[in-house]
Amino acid sequence: MLLAVTLMAGTGNALATTPVTGTITGNTTWTTQNSPYDLQGDVVLDNGALLTVQPGVTVRMAANASFTLKRGALQAQGNAQAPITITSANANPAPGDWGQWRFTSGTDNARTLLEHVVMEYGAGVAIDNASPVIRNSEFRFHSSAAISIDLASSPIGAGNSAHDNAVNAIAVPAGTIRSQVIWGLVGIPYLVQQGIVQVGQAPLALEPSRLRMSPGVVALLQAGLAQPAGAGGIVLDVSSSVPSVASTASRVTIAQDQRSADIEVQANALGQTKITVSHAQLGTAETIVEVLQLPAMSLVPGKPTIGVNRPTPLMLSLPNPAPDGGLTVQLVNTDSTIASAPSSVLVAAGQQSVSFEVTGLVDGQTRLSARAEGYADALATVTVRGKALVLPTSVVVAPGGSTQVALEVTEPAPAGGLTVVLSTQQTSTATVPASVTIPAGQSKTVLNVQGHALGTTSLAASASGYQSASASVLVDAIAIQTEPNGNLTTNVELSRSLRVLLSKAAPQGGVTIAVSSSDPEIASVTPSELTVLDGQIYATTPITIKGISAGQASITLSAPGLLEKSVTVNVQEQGALKLSTYANSG
Repeated sequence: MLLAVTLMAGTGNALATTPVTGTITGNTTWTTQNSPYDLQGDVVLDNGALLTVQPGVTVRMAANASFTLKRGALQAQGNAQAPITITSANANPAPGDWGQWRFTSGTDNARTLLEHVVMEYGAGVAIDNASPVIRNSEFRFHSSAAISIDLASSPIGAGNSAHDNAVNAIAVPAGTIRSQVIWGLVGIPYLVQQGIVQVGQAPLALEPSRLRMSPGVVALLQAGLAQPAGAGGIVLDVSSSVPSVASTASRVTIAQDQRSADIEVQANALGQTKITVSHAQLGTAETIVEVLQLPAMSLVPGKPTIGVNRPTPLMLSLPNPAPDGGLTVQLVNTDSTIASAPSSVLVAAGQQSVSFEVTGLVDGQTRLSARAEGYADALATVTVRGKALVLPTSVVVAPGGSTQVALEVTEPAPAGGLTVVLSTQQTSTATVPASVTIPAGQSKTVLNVQGHALGTTSLAASASGYQSASASVLVDAIAIQTEPNGNLTTNVELSRSLRVLLSKAAPQGGVTIAVSSSDPEIASVTPSELTVLDGQIYATTPITIKGISAGQASITLSAPGLLEKSVTVNVQEQGALKLSTYANSG
Protein backbone atom coordinates (compact mmCIF):
# COMPACT_ATOMS: atom_id res chain seq x y z
CA MET A 1 0.00 0.00 0.00
CA LEU A 2 1.18 3.53 -0.79
CA LEU A 3 0.08 6.00 1.84
CA ALA A 4 1.67 9.45 1.58
CA VAL A 5 0.72 12.96 2.60
CA THR A 6 0.71 15.74 0.02
CA LEU A 7 0.30 19.45 0.77
CA MET A 8 -1.81 21.42 -1.67
CA ALA A 9 -1.00 25.10 -1.58
CA GLY A 10 -3.81 27.59 -1.94
CA THR A 11 -4.89 31.01 -0.93
CA GLY A 12 -5.83 29.77 2.53
CA ASN A 13 -4.36 27.10 4.77
CA ALA A 14 -2.55 24.18 3.17
CA LEU A 15 -4.76 21.13 2.65
CA ALA A 16 -3.24 17.73 3.44
CA THR A 17 -4.23 14.87 1.14
CA THR A 18 -3.35 11.21 1.59
CA PRO A 19 -3.09 9.08 -1.57
CA VAL A 20 -3.91 5.39 -1.09
CA THR A 21 -3.13 2.62 -3.59
CA GLY A 22 -2.53 -1.12 -3.61
CA THR A 23 -3.19 -3.57 -0.77
CA ILE A 24 -3.66 -2.77 2.92
CA THR A 25 -2.23 -5.70 4.90
CA GLY A 26 -1.89 -4.25 8.42
CA ASN A 27 -4.21 -2.48 10.87
CA THR A 28 -4.71 1.07 9.60
CA THR A 29 -6.59 4.18 10.73
CA TRP A 30 -7.73 6.95 8.42
CA THR A 31 -7.78 10.06 10.58
CA THR A 32 -9.61 13.35 10.33
CA GLN A 33 -6.24 15.11 10.49
CA ASN A 34 -4.98 13.42 7.31
CA SER A 35 -8.29 13.69 5.43
CA PRO A 36 -9.10 13.67 2.54
CA TYR A 37 -7.87 10.23 1.46
CA ASP A 38 -7.51 9.85 -2.30
CA LEU A 39 -8.03 6.24 -3.47
CA GLN A 40 -6.47 5.36 -6.82
CA GLY A 41 -6.84 2.11 -8.74
CA ASP A 42 -8.07 -1.05 -7.01
CA VAL A 43 -7.49 -0.74 -3.26
CA VAL A 44 -7.76 -4.07 -1.40
CA LEU A 45 -8.03 -4.75 2.35
CA ASP A 46 -6.43 -8.15 3.00
CA ASN A 47 -4.47 -10.32 5.45
CA GLY A 48 -7.06 -9.99 8.22
CA ALA A 49 -6.32 -6.28 8.63
CA LEU A 50 -8.66 -3.83 10.37
CA LEU A 51 -9.29 -0.50 8.65
CA THR A 52 -10.75 2.17 10.94
CA VAL A 53 -12.17 5.38 9.46
CA GLN A 54 -12.72 8.25 11.89
CA PRO A 55 -15.79 10.56 11.91
CA GLY A 56 -15.62 13.43 9.43
CA VAL A 57 -13.13 11.75 7.08
CA THR A 58 -13.60 12.32 3.34
CA VAL A 59 -12.57 9.56 0.93
CA ARG A 60 -12.16 10.70 -2.68
CA MET A 61 -12.31 8.03 -5.36
CA ALA A 62 -10.25 8.62 -8.51
CA ALA A 63 -11.66 7.70 -11.92
CA ASN A 64 -12.51 3.97 -12.00
CA ALA A 65 -11.06 3.42 -8.50
CA SER A 66 -12.56 0.73 -6.27
CA PHE A 67 -12.29 -0.71 -2.76
CA THR A 68 -12.51 -4.44 -1.99
CA LEU A 69 -12.63 -5.99 1.46
CA LYS A 70 -10.99 -9.31 0.62
CA ARG A 71 -10.05 -10.52 4.11
CA GLY A 72 -10.40 -8.35 7.19
CA ALA A 73 -12.74 -5.80 8.77
CA LEU A 74 -13.85 -2.22 8.11
CA GLN A 75 -15.09 0.10 10.84
CA ALA A 76 -16.30 3.34 9.25
CA GLN A 77 -18.22 4.91 12.12
CA GLY A 78 -19.20 8.52 11.62
CA ASN A 79 -21.91 10.41 13.47
CA ALA A 80 -24.76 12.77 12.63
CA GLN A 81 -22.55 15.85 13.08
CA ALA A 82 -19.49 14.39 11.32
CA PRO A 83 -20.47 11.76 8.73
CA ILE A 84 -17.89 9.90 6.67
CA THR A 85 -18.12 10.87 2.99
CA ILE A 86 -17.04 8.63 0.12
CA THR A 87 -17.26 10.64 -3.09
CA SER A 88 -15.78 11.34 -6.51
CA ALA A 89 -12.41 13.05 -6.89
CA ASN A 90 -13.76 14.77 -9.99
CA ALA A 91 -14.34 18.52 -9.69
CA ASN A 92 -17.58 18.02 -11.63
CA PRO A 93 -18.79 14.68 -10.23
CA ALA A 94 -21.19 12.40 -12.08
CA PRO A 95 -22.70 8.95 -11.42
CA GLY A 96 -20.25 6.18 -12.28
CA ASP A 97 -17.10 8.27 -11.80
CA TRP A 98 -15.63 5.41 -9.77
CA GLY A 99 -16.31 1.71 -9.25
CA GLN A 100 -17.70 -0.09 -6.21
CA TRP A 101 -17.03 -0.72 -2.56
CA ARG A 102 -17.18 -4.50 -2.37
CA PHE A 103 -17.53 -6.81 0.62
CA THR A 104 -16.51 -10.43 -0.09
CA SER A 105 -16.67 -13.76 1.74
CA GLY A 106 -13.49 -12.84 3.63
CA THR A 107 -15.28 -10.02 5.48
CA ASP A 108 -15.05 -10.24 9.28
CA ASN A 109 -18.77 -9.64 9.71
CA ALA A 110 -18.66 -9.31 13.51
CA ARG A 111 -16.29 -6.34 13.27
CA THR A 112 -17.48 -4.67 10.05
CA LEU A 113 -19.68 -1.59 10.43
CA LEU A 114 -20.67 1.37 8.26
CA GLU A 115 -22.51 4.05 10.23
CA HIS A 116 -23.37 7.60 9.20
CA VAL A 117 -21.63 7.12 5.85
CA VAL A 118 -22.54 9.12 2.73
CA MET A 119 -21.50 7.32 -0.48
CA GLU A 120 -22.00 9.03 -3.84
CA TYR A 121 -21.10 9.23 -7.56
CA GLY A 122 -19.88 5.64 -7.95
CA ALA A 123 -21.44 2.32 -8.89
CA GLY A 124 -22.72 1.54 -5.40
CA VAL A 125 -21.93 -1.16 -2.85
CA ALA A 126 -21.65 -4.87 -3.70
CA ILE A 127 -22.06 -7.49 -0.96
CA ASP A 128 -21.00 -11.02 -1.92
CA ASN A 129 -21.34 -13.81 0.64
CA ALA A 130 -20.86 -11.26 3.42
CA SER A 131 -23.01 -9.75 6.18
CA PRO A 132 -21.79 -6.30 7.23
CA VAL A 133 -23.76 -3.94 9.47
CA ILE A 134 -24.85 -0.74 7.69
CA ARG A 135 -26.71 1.90 9.72
CA ASN A 136 -27.91 5.47 9.14
CA SER A 137 -26.10 5.68 5.80
CA GLU A 138 -27.03 7.43 2.57
CA PHE A 139 -26.38 6.17 -0.96
CA ARG A 140 -26.91 8.64 -3.80
CA PHE A 141 -25.97 9.47 -7.39
CA HIS A 142 -24.75 5.98 -8.33
CA SER A 143 -24.82 4.65 -11.89
CA SER A 144 -26.32 1.34 -10.75
CA ALA A 145 -28.26 0.02 -7.77
CA ALA A 146 -27.43 1.66 -4.46
CA ILE A 147 -26.55 -1.77 -3.05
CA SER A 148 -26.40 -5.19 -4.69
CA ILE A 149 -26.26 -8.49 -2.81
CA ASP A 150 -26.04 -12.16 -3.66
CA LEU A 151 -28.26 -14.89 -2.23
CA ALA A 152 -25.79 -15.89 0.49
CA SER A 153 -25.48 -12.47 2.18
CA SER A 154 -27.24 -11.20 5.32
CA PRO A 155 -26.46 -7.49 5.79
CA ILE A 156 -28.39 -5.78 8.60
CA GLY A 157 -28.94 -2.23 9.86
CA ALA A 158 -31.59 0.49 10.08
CA GLY A 159 -31.94 4.15 9.15
CA ASN A 160 -30.52 3.87 5.62
CA SER A 161 -31.65 5.77 2.51
CA ALA A 162 -31.09 5.75 -1.25
CA HIS A 163 -31.99 8.42 -3.80
CA ASP A 164 -30.96 9.67 -7.25
CA ASN A 165 -29.37 6.33 -8.15
CA ALA A 166 -30.02 4.36 -11.33
CA VAL A 167 -31.90 1.96 -9.03
CA ASN A 168 -32.90 3.22 -5.58
CA ALA A 169 -32.96 -0.27 -4.12
CA ILE A 170 -30.99 -3.26 -2.91
CA ALA A 171 -30.68 -5.37 -6.07
CA VAL A 172 -31.19 -9.11 -5.57
CA PRO A 173 -30.47 -11.65 -8.35
CA ALA A 174 -32.84 -14.42 -9.35
CA GLY A 175 -31.96 -17.88 -8.11
CA THR A 176 -32.27 -20.25 -5.18
CA ILE A 177 -31.52 -19.47 -1.54
CA ARG A 178 -29.89 -22.63 -0.21
CA SER A 179 -28.90 -21.52 3.31
CA GLN A 180 -30.36 -19.34 6.05
CA VAL A 181 -30.13 -15.64 5.20
CA ILE A 182 -31.52 -12.41 6.64
CA TRP A 183 -32.58 -9.44 4.54
CA GLY A 184 -32.15 -6.98 7.37
CA LEU A 185 -31.25 -3.62 5.82
CA VAL A 186 -34.03 -1.18 6.75
CA GLY A 187 -34.82 2.02 4.85
CA ILE A 188 -33.98 0.84 1.32
CA PRO A 189 -36.29 -1.62 -0.47
CA TYR A 190 -35.09 -4.97 -1.78
CA LEU A 191 -35.71 -5.48 -5.52
CA VAL A 192 -35.62 -8.61 -7.66
CA GLN A 193 -35.37 -7.00 -11.10
CA GLN A 194 -35.87 -10.16 -13.16
CA GLY A 195 -36.78 -13.77 -12.51
CA ILE A 196 -37.75 -15.51 -9.28
CA VAL A 197 -36.03 -16.03 -5.95
CA GLN A 198 -36.80 -19.50 -4.65
CA VAL A 199 -36.23 -20.46 -1.02
CA GLY A 200 -34.84 -23.98 -0.76
CA GLN A 201 -33.82 -26.33 -3.55
CA ALA A 202 -36.75 -27.48 -5.69
CA PRO A 203 -36.94 -31.19 -6.60
CA LEU A 204 -36.26 -30.15 -10.20
CA ALA A 205 -34.61 -26.92 -11.37
CA LEU A 206 -33.49 -25.38 -14.65
CA GLU A 207 -30.79 -22.69 -14.60
CA PRO A 208 -30.55 -19.89 -15.45
CA SER A 209 -34.19 -18.89 -15.18
CA ARG A 210 -33.82 -16.34 -18.01
CA LEU A 211 -31.42 -16.28 -20.94
CA ARG A 212 -30.78 -13.83 -23.76
CA MET A 213 -29.12 -15.18 -26.91
CA SER A 214 -28.28 -14.03 -30.42
CA PRO A 215 -29.40 -15.97 -33.51
CA GLY A 216 -27.05 -18.82 -34.38
CA VAL A 217 -25.65 -19.14 -30.86
CA VAL A 218 -25.73 -22.34 -28.80
CA ALA A 219 -26.00 -22.11 -25.00
CA LEU A 220 -26.09 -24.65 -22.21
CA LEU A 221 -28.86 -24.77 -19.63
CA GLN A 222 -28.39 -26.89 -16.52
CA ALA A 223 -31.11 -29.22 -15.26
CA GLY A 224 -30.57 -29.96 -11.58
CA LEU A 225 -31.98 -32.23 -8.88
CA ALA A 226 -32.23 -31.68 -5.14
CA GLN A 227 -30.89 -35.23 -4.62
CA PRO A 228 -28.50 -37.36 -6.70
CA ALA A 229 -30.15 -39.54 -9.33
CA GLY A 230 -30.79 -43.14 -8.33
CA ALA A 231 -29.92 -46.37 -10.09
CA GLY A 232 -30.13 -46.03 -13.87
CA GLY A 233 -30.32 -42.23 -13.72
CA ILE A 234 -33.32 -40.01 -14.37
CA VAL A 235 -34.70 -39.15 -17.81
CA LEU A 236 -36.28 -35.71 -18.15
CA ASP A 237 -38.56 -34.55 -20.95
CA VAL A 238 -37.48 -31.28 -22.59
CA SER A 239 -39.56 -29.01 -24.81
CA SER A 240 -39.53 -25.56 -26.40
CA SER A 241 -42.80 -23.67 -26.68
CA VAL A 242 -41.61 -22.03 -29.94
CA PRO A 243 -38.97 -24.27 -31.56
CA SER A 244 -38.58 -21.89 -34.49
CA VAL A 245 -37.13 -19.34 -32.02
CA ALA A 246 -34.94 -21.72 -30.01
CA SER A 247 -34.79 -25.50 -30.19
CA THR A 248 -33.47 -28.26 -27.96
CA ALA A 249 -33.31 -32.03 -27.63
CA SER A 250 -36.51 -33.75 -26.49
CA ARG A 251 -34.87 -35.59 -23.57
CA VAL A 252 -31.90 -35.33 -21.24
CA THR A 253 -30.57 -37.92 -18.79
CA ILE A 254 -29.07 -37.13 -15.40
CA ALA A 255 -26.71 -40.01 -14.77
CA GLN A 256 -26.78 -42.20 -11.69
CA ASP A 257 -25.31 -40.49 -8.59
CA GLN A 258 -25.23 -37.14 -10.42
CA ARG A 259 -27.33 -34.06 -9.64
CA SER A 260 -27.24 -32.19 -12.95
CA ALA A 261 -26.95 -32.43 -16.73
CA ASP A 262 -26.51 -29.87 -19.50
CA ILE A 263 -29.15 -29.10 -22.12
CA GLU A 264 -28.08 -27.53 -25.43
CA VAL A 265 -30.28 -24.70 -26.69
CA GLN A 266 -29.91 -23.50 -30.29
CA ALA A 267 -31.07 -19.94 -31.02
CA ASN A 268 -32.74 -19.87 -34.44
CA ALA A 269 -34.74 -16.67 -34.96
CA LEU A 270 -35.72 -13.49 -33.14
CA GLY A 271 -38.43 -13.96 -30.55
CA GLN A 272 -39.16 -15.54 -27.18
CA THR A 273 -39.72 -19.13 -26.11
CA LYS A 274 -40.01 -21.18 -22.95
CA ILE A 275 -37.77 -24.21 -22.40
CA THR A 276 -39.43 -26.67 -20.02
CA VAL A 277 -38.05 -29.79 -18.34
CA SER A 278 -40.50 -32.18 -16.73
CA HIS A 279 -40.73 -35.46 -14.84
CA ALA A 280 -43.80 -37.34 -13.63
CA GLN A 281 -42.67 -37.39 -9.99
CA LEU A 282 -40.41 -34.32 -9.80
CA GLY A 283 -42.63 -31.76 -11.54
CA THR A 284 -41.48 -29.09 -13.99
CA ALA A 285 -38.99 -26.25 -14.29
CA GLU A 286 -38.56 -23.66 -17.00
CA THR A 287 -36.28 -21.05 -18.53
CA ILE A 288 -37.46 -18.06 -20.57
CA VAL A 289 -35.21 -17.66 -23.63
CA GLU A 290 -35.16 -14.40 -25.58
CA VAL A 291 -33.42 -14.41 -28.96
CA LEU A 292 -32.32 -10.87 -29.73
CA GLN A 293 -29.90 -9.25 -32.17
CA LEU A 294 -27.47 -8.12 -29.47
CA PRO A 295 -23.67 -7.99 -29.14
CA ALA A 296 -22.32 -10.79 -26.97
CA MET A 297 -20.33 -10.65 -23.75
CA SER A 298 -17.94 -13.47 -22.84
CA LEU A 299 -16.69 -15.15 -19.66
CA VAL A 300 -13.23 -16.73 -19.85
CA PRO A 301 -12.43 -19.44 -19.00
CA GLY A 302 -15.83 -20.85 -19.80
CA LYS A 303 -15.36 -24.13 -17.90
CA PRO A 304 -12.87 -23.59 -15.07
CA THR A 305 -12.14 -26.21 -12.42
CA ILE A 306 -11.08 -24.55 -9.17
CA GLY A 307 -10.04 -25.59 -5.68
CA VAL A 308 -11.74 -25.14 -2.33
CA ASN A 309 -10.85 -21.78 -0.74
CA ARG A 310 -8.68 -20.97 -3.76
CA PRO A 311 -9.67 -17.66 -5.42
CA THR A 312 -9.48 -18.02 -9.19
CA PRO A 313 -9.66 -15.13 -11.69
CA LEU A 314 -12.24 -15.00 -14.48
CA MET A 315 -12.42 -12.36 -17.18
CA LEU A 316 -15.61 -10.69 -18.44
CA SER A 317 -15.19 -9.08 -21.86
CA LEU A 318 -17.35 -6.78 -23.99
CA PRO A 319 -17.22 -6.49 -27.78
CA ASN A 320 -16.94 -2.68 -27.47
CA PRO A 321 -15.64 -0.24 -24.82
CA ALA A 322 -18.01 0.50 -21.94
CA PRO A 323 -19.89 3.84 -22.16
CA ASP A 324 -19.40 6.89 -19.94
CA GLY A 325 -20.11 5.96 -16.35
CA GLY A 326 -19.09 2.36 -17.06
CA LEU A 327 -21.28 -0.71 -17.46
CA THR A 328 -22.57 -2.69 -14.50
CA VAL A 329 -22.92 -6.39 -15.31
CA GLN A 330 -25.00 -8.61 -13.05
CA LEU A 331 -23.56 -12.04 -12.25
CA VAL A 332 -26.08 -14.72 -11.35
CA ASN A 333 -24.57 -17.65 -9.44
CA THR A 334 -26.89 -20.67 -9.50
CA ASP A 335 -25.43 -22.21 -6.33
CA SER A 336 -23.63 -19.89 -3.93
CA THR A 337 -23.02 -22.81 -1.54
CA ILE A 338 -20.64 -24.35 -4.12
CA ALA A 339 -18.67 -21.22 -5.04
CA SER A 340 -18.78 -17.54 -4.17
CA ALA A 341 -18.69 -14.88 -6.89
CA PRO A 342 -19.51 -11.17 -7.08
CA SER A 343 -23.16 -10.34 -7.58
CA SER A 344 -22.06 -7.74 -10.14
CA VAL A 345 -18.94 -6.30 -11.73
CA LEU A 346 -18.26 -2.88 -13.23
CA VAL A 347 -16.53 -2.48 -16.59
CA ALA A 348 -14.97 0.97 -16.33
CA ALA A 349 -15.75 3.62 -18.93
CA GLY A 350 -13.66 3.11 -22.06
CA GLN A 351 -12.60 -0.41 -21.04
CA GLN A 352 -13.66 -3.70 -22.65
CA SER A 353 -12.96 -6.15 -19.84
CA VAL A 354 -12.78 -6.63 -16.09
CA SER A 355 -11.30 -9.41 -13.97
CA PHE A 356 -13.00 -10.83 -10.89
CA GLU A 357 -12.44 -13.74 -8.53
CA VAL A 358 -14.48 -16.88 -7.94
CA THR A 359 -13.73 -18.91 -4.81
CA GLY A 360 -14.62 -22.57 -4.38
CA LEU A 361 -16.45 -23.48 -1.17
CA VAL A 362 -17.28 -27.21 -1.46
CA ASP A 363 -17.04 -29.86 -4.17
CA GLY A 364 -19.74 -29.44 -6.79
CA GLN A 365 -20.72 -27.44 -9.85
CA THR A 366 -22.40 -24.07 -10.32
CA ARG A 367 -23.15 -21.83 -13.26
CA LEU A 368 -22.43 -18.12 -13.66
CA SER A 369 -24.60 -15.99 -15.96
CA ALA A 370 -23.47 -12.49 -16.91
CA ARG A 371 -26.27 -10.10 -17.83
CA ALA A 372 -26.30 -6.42 -18.84
CA GLU A 373 -28.78 -4.23 -20.67
CA GLY A 374 -28.10 -4.21 -24.41
CA TYR A 375 -26.00 -7.40 -24.47
CA ALA A 376 -26.59 -11.10 -24.94
CA ASP A 377 -25.85 -13.14 -21.82
CA ALA A 378 -22.56 -14.94 -21.19
CA LEU A 379 -22.30 -18.25 -19.31
CA ALA A 380 -19.55 -20.11 -17.47
CA THR A 381 -19.69 -23.48 -15.70
CA VAL A 382 -17.54 -23.58 -12.55
CA THR A 383 -16.52 -26.96 -11.13
CA VAL A 384 -15.10 -27.06 -7.60
CA ARG A 385 -12.84 -29.97 -6.58
CA GLY A 386 -10.83 -30.03 -3.38
CA LYS A 387 -7.22 -31.27 -3.77
CA ALA A 388 -7.71 -32.71 -7.24
CA LEU A 389 -5.91 -33.27 -10.52
CA VAL A 390 -7.42 -31.46 -13.52
CA LEU A 391 -7.17 -32.42 -17.19
CA PRO A 392 -9.02 -30.90 -20.15
CA THR A 393 -12.22 -32.80 -20.91
CA SER A 394 -10.87 -33.86 -24.30
CA VAL A 395 -7.53 -34.12 -26.12
CA VAL A 396 -7.07 -34.18 -29.90
CA VAL A 397 -3.84 -35.32 -31.55
CA ALA A 398 -3.03 -36.14 -35.17
CA PRO A 399 -1.88 -39.66 -36.16
CA GLY A 400 1.91 -39.72 -35.90
CA GLY A 401 1.90 -36.34 -34.16
CA SER A 402 2.07 -35.13 -30.59
CA THR A 403 0.41 -32.41 -28.57
CA GLN A 404 1.06 -30.82 -25.20
CA VAL A 405 -1.67 -31.09 -22.59
CA ALA A 406 -1.94 -29.01 -19.42
CA LEU A 407 -2.15 -30.96 -16.16
CA GLU A 408 -3.22 -28.84 -13.18
CA VAL A 409 -3.88 -29.32 -9.47
CA THR A 410 -6.42 -27.38 -7.42
CA GLU A 411 -3.94 -27.16 -4.53
CA PRO A 412 -0.21 -26.47 -5.06
CA ALA A 413 2.14 -29.44 -5.05
CA PRO A 414 3.64 -30.28 -1.63
CA ALA A 415 7.31 -30.06 -0.62
CA GLY A 416 9.35 -32.37 -2.81
CA GLY A 417 6.88 -32.06 -5.67
CA LEU A 418 3.98 -34.23 -6.76
CA THR A 419 4.46 -37.32 -8.92
CA VAL A 420 1.48 -37.97 -11.18
CA VAL A 421 1.06 -41.43 -12.73
CA LEU A 422 -0.27 -41.40 -16.31
CA SER A 423 -1.71 -44.04 -18.62
CA THR A 424 -3.86 -44.49 -21.73
CA GLN A 425 -6.38 -47.29 -22.12
CA GLN A 426 -5.41 -48.16 -25.71
CA THR A 427 -1.65 -47.73 -26.17
CA SER A 428 -1.94 -48.64 -29.85
CA THR A 429 -4.00 -45.46 -30.32
CA ALA A 430 -2.08 -42.99 -28.15
CA THR A 431 0.60 -43.03 -25.46
CA VAL A 432 1.79 -40.75 -22.66
CA PRO A 433 4.82 -40.75 -20.32
CA ALA A 434 4.54 -43.12 -17.37
CA SER A 435 4.61 -40.13 -15.01
CA VAL A 436 5.27 -36.41 -14.70
CA THR A 437 6.24 -34.30 -11.70
CA ILE A 438 4.68 -31.01 -10.65
CA PRO A 439 7.36 -29.01 -8.77
CA ALA A 440 6.79 -28.06 -5.12
CA GLY A 441 4.54 -25.04 -4.75
CA GLN A 442 3.45 -25.15 -8.39
CA SER A 443 -0.04 -25.86 -9.71
CA LYS A 444 0.60 -26.80 -13.32
CA THR A 445 2.78 -28.79 -15.69
CA VAL A 446 2.47 -30.12 -19.24
CA LEU A 447 2.62 -33.63 -20.67
CA ASN A 448 3.02 -34.90 -24.23
CA VAL A 449 0.37 -37.09 -25.82
CA GLN A 450 1.64 -39.07 -28.80
CA GLY A 451 -0.88 -40.10 -31.46
CA HIS A 452 -0.41 -43.42 -33.29
CA ALA A 453 -3.52 -44.71 -35.04
CA LEU A 454 -6.93 -43.25 -35.79
CA GLY A 455 -9.33 -43.89 -32.95
CA THR A 456 -10.42 -42.96 -29.45
CA THR A 457 -8.97 -43.82 -26.06
CA SER A 458 -8.90 -42.37 -22.56
CA LEU A 459 -6.16 -40.72 -20.53
CA ALA A 460 -5.97 -41.26 -16.76
CA ALA A 461 -3.95 -39.32 -14.16
CA SER A 462 -3.56 -40.20 -10.48
CA ALA A 463 -1.46 -39.05 -7.52
CA SER A 464 -1.34 -39.92 -3.85
CA GLY A 465 -3.68 -37.74 -1.79
CA TYR A 466 -5.35 -36.09 -4.81
CA GLN A 467 -8.59 -36.81 -6.63
CA SER A 468 -7.82 -38.45 -9.99
CA ALA A 469 -8.61 -37.02 -13.42
CA SER A 470 -9.39 -38.40 -16.86
CA ALA A 471 -9.81 -37.13 -20.42
CA SER A 472 -11.00 -38.58 -23.71
CA VAL A 473 -8.32 -38.74 -26.42
CA LEU A 474 -9.21 -38.57 -30.10
CA VAL A 475 -6.50 -39.39 -32.63
CA ASP A 476 -7.53 -37.68 -35.84
CA ALA A 477 -6.65 -34.73 -38.06
CA ILE A 478 -9.08 -31.88 -37.34
CA ALA A 479 -8.74 -28.35 -38.68
CA ILE A 480 -10.22 -25.10 -37.43
CA GLN A 481 -12.06 -23.19 -40.16
CA THR A 482 -14.09 -20.00 -40.58
CA GLU A 483 -17.17 -18.98 -42.56
CA PRO A 484 -16.75 -17.09 -44.75
CA ASN A 485 -13.28 -18.43 -45.48
CA GLY A 486 -10.30 -16.32 -46.51
CA ASN A 487 -8.81 -13.04 -45.39
CA LEU A 488 -10.79 -9.96 -44.45
CA THR A 489 -10.80 -6.28 -45.40
CA THR A 490 -12.70 -3.78 -43.27
CA ASN A 491 -12.72 -0.13 -42.25
CA VAL A 492 -11.88 1.60 -39.00
CA GLU A 493 -14.81 1.40 -36.52
CA LEU A 494 -16.56 -1.31 -38.54
CA SER A 495 -17.13 -4.83 -37.19
CA ARG A 496 -17.39 -8.14 -39.01
CA SER A 497 -18.55 -11.49 -37.66
CA LEU A 498 -17.21 -14.91 -38.65
CA ARG A 499 -18.58 -18.33 -37.78
CA VAL A 500 -15.94 -20.73 -36.47
CA LEU A 501 -16.20 -24.44 -37.22
CA LEU A 502 -14.23 -27.67 -37.23
CA SER A 503 -13.53 -29.91 -40.21
CA LYS A 504 -14.94 -32.82 -38.15
CA ALA A 505 -17.25 -33.14 -35.17
CA ALA A 506 -15.82 -32.26 -31.77
CA PRO A 507 -14.87 -35.22 -29.56
CA GLN A 508 -16.42 -36.16 -26.23
CA GLY A 509 -16.06 -33.20 -23.88
CA GLY A 510 -15.97 -30.67 -26.72
CA VAL A 511 -13.15 -28.38 -27.85
CA THR A 512 -12.03 -25.03 -26.47
CA ILE A 513 -10.54 -22.66 -29.06
CA ALA A 514 -8.30 -19.73 -28.10
CA VAL A 515 -8.75 -16.56 -30.17
CA SER A 516 -6.20 -13.74 -30.37
CA SER A 517 -5.12 -10.77 -32.48
CA SER A 518 -1.48 -10.13 -33.39
CA ASP A 519 -2.12 -6.39 -32.96
CA PRO A 520 -5.26 -5.39 -31.01
CA GLU A 521 -4.46 -1.74 -31.74
CA ILE A 522 -5.25 -2.44 -35.40
CA ALA A 523 -7.93 -5.14 -35.16
CA SER A 524 -9.58 -6.42 -31.99
CA VAL A 525 -11.42 -9.72 -31.68
CA THR A 526 -13.99 -11.03 -29.21
CA PRO A 527 -14.49 -13.37 -27.49
CA SER A 528 -11.02 -14.64 -26.57
CA GLU A 529 -12.29 -18.19 -26.13
CA LEU A 530 -14.81 -20.32 -28.02
CA THR A 531 -16.40 -23.68 -27.32
CA VAL A 532 -17.43 -26.37 -29.79
CA LEU A 533 -19.72 -28.74 -27.94
CA ASP A 534 -19.45 -32.52 -27.93
CA GLY A 535 -20.46 -33.91 -31.34
CA GLN A 536 -20.91 -30.47 -32.92
CA ILE A 537 -19.00 -28.74 -35.71
CA TYR A 538 -19.81 -25.06 -35.14
CA ALA A 539 -18.64 -23.02 -32.16
CA THR A 540 -21.38 -21.86 -29.81
CA THR A 541 -20.86 -18.22 -30.81
CA PRO A 542 -19.22 -16.37 -33.74
CA ILE A 543 -16.18 -14.12 -33.38
CA THR A 544 -16.45 -10.37 -33.93
CA ILE A 545 -13.51 -8.55 -35.51
CA LYS A 546 -13.42 -4.75 -35.24
CA GLY A 547 -11.17 -2.35 -37.11
CA ILE A 548 -9.38 -0.03 -34.68
CA SER A 549 -6.77 1.74 -36.83
CA ALA A 550 -5.37 1.45 -40.35
CA GLY A 551 -2.96 -1.44 -40.85
CA GLN A 552 -2.77 -5.21 -40.96
CA ALA A 553 -3.24 -7.77 -38.19
CA SER A 554 -3.63 -11.51 -37.97
CA ILE A 555 -6.42 -13.28 -36.08
CA THR A 556 -5.33 -16.71 -34.83
CA LEU A 557 -7.65 -19.50 -33.73
CA SER A 558 -5.94 -22.44 -32.03
CA ALA A 559 -6.55 -25.45 -29.82
CA PRO A 560 -4.10 -28.14 -28.68
CA GLY A 561 -3.81 -30.89 -31.29
CA LEU A 562 -5.90 -29.10 -33.93
CA LEU A 563 -4.68 -27.44 -37.12
CA GLU A 564 -4.89 -23.75 -36.32
CA LYS A 565 -6.54 -21.10 -38.48
CA SER A 566 -5.14 -17.65 -39.24
CA VAL A 567 -7.13 -14.82 -40.82
CA THR A 568 -5.33 -11.74 -42.14
CA VAL A 569 -7.29 -8.55 -41.50
CA ASN A 570 -6.58 -5.42 -43.54
CA VAL A 571 -8.04 -2.33 -41.89
CA GLN A 572 -8.52 0.79 -44.01
CA GLU A 573 -9.33 4.34 -43.02
CA GLN A 574 -12.99 5.23 -43.21
CA GLY A 575 -13.95 6.45 -46.68
CA ALA A 576 -14.37 10.20 -47.10
CA LEU A 577 -16.79 12.00 -49.38
CA LYS A 578 -14.92 14.50 -51.56
CA LEU A 579 -16.72 17.54 -53.05
CA SER A 580 -15.28 19.46 -55.98
CA THR A 581 -16.30 22.77 -57.57
CA TYR A 582 -16.05 23.68 -61.22
CA ALA A 583 -16.81 26.69 -63.37
CA ASN A 584 -19.59 26.40 -65.93
CA SER A 585 -18.45 28.14 -69.12
CA GLY A 586 -21.87 27.75 -70.65
